[in-house]
Amino acid sequence: MRDALHGKSQAAPWDEAPVSAEQAPRPLVDINAFTEDSVLEFGYCTEFLLRLQRSKVDLDNFDESVIKDWLSSVGDSLVFFRDGSIIKVHVHTMDPGAVLTRCRTWGEFLTIKVENMSLQHHENHMDKRFKRAKKSIGIVSVAAGEGLSTIFREMGADVVIEGGQTMNPPVDSFLEAFREVNAETILVFPNNSNIILTARQAASLYEESRIEVIPTHTIGEGYYALACLDTDQAPEEIVETLTEAAAAVTTGMVSQAIRDAAEARQGDWIGIVGKDIRCASPTRAEAAGTLAKDLLEDGADILILFRGAETPQEEAETLRASLEKQYPLTEVILLEGGQPVYDYIIVKC
Repeated sequence: MRDALHGKSQAAPWDEAPVSAEQAPRPLVDINAFTEDSVLEFGYCTEFLLRLQRSKVDLDNFDESVIKDWLSSVGDSLVFFRDGSIIKVHVHTMDPGAVLTRCRTWGEFLTIKVENMSLQHHENHMDKRFKRAKKSIGIVSVAAGEGLSTIFREMGADVVIEGGQTMNPPVDSFLEAFREVNAETILVFPNNSNIILTARQAASLYEESRIEVIPTHTIGEGYYALACLDTDQAPEEIVETLTEAAAAVTTGMVSQAIRDAAEARQGDWIGIVGKDIRCASPTRAEAAGTLAKDLLEDGADILILFRGAETPQEEAETLRASLEKQYPLTEVILLEGGQPVYDYIIVKC
């Protein structure tokens, strides 16, 4: 039994046929983490793909914000994308049944996953010395801030390494993450230009899995690329798809100038894209609004605002509402990033 737990047991003579992916047992959760006396504190992590149906909506003229606004009223941590007639949703809710029932008024489900977040919370605090069963695809991401780390875990990252601007993780952090994930293929999202090389060095040293580093230069690129992940694709196709998705993203950042420069004075808030300072303002909100408008000059389907650790919630909500009003054809999403250094990370998709 010890060998079996560590994946070393030999097949019995009567069980020599290979086990297909469909036949393989699903990973078990610790159901004892939620007992008869437990109280549902965290709700349910609910994810699904909804195919809009012509029999239920006017598909050519349908405004998906109707679904998004309703989901926002009954849940939180909402991630919402539309691709043609398919709606991709991730939401935390206390009543997944109500969510699924209401969403069927607009279409039919292609996939559904509902998990008790109390069990997820328990698993995240289990001792990491117990190695996970080897799986097909694993994900390692780099992020700074509790909010961003939570977002990437909710989107499927097995391990999130703390790191980012001014906090470059060492090679050993990646190697430890690879061992913990224990997958045949591990996708790595560095999410910072300065970290890509370190991730590739770690990949070259690790021999127990196939390591694929997706060259994501910013949090925005990593977020959007991970949202486009289709695990049904072959590893080569996954890498190509995610690399193309990352390249299609433009990320802007708002931070406070620490010294005088030609473009801004010390203490001003500046909007940056790459190494270019696009705007400067005496207020954070004005700098964020100006940078967002600069990014939206050619239009966009989606604009994502990651609120920084020092940015007031009310200010961010006001900015989101203002941008939605000015750009009605763009879906503006506000997420709690909690990141240091940057008061806003603004992502044009």
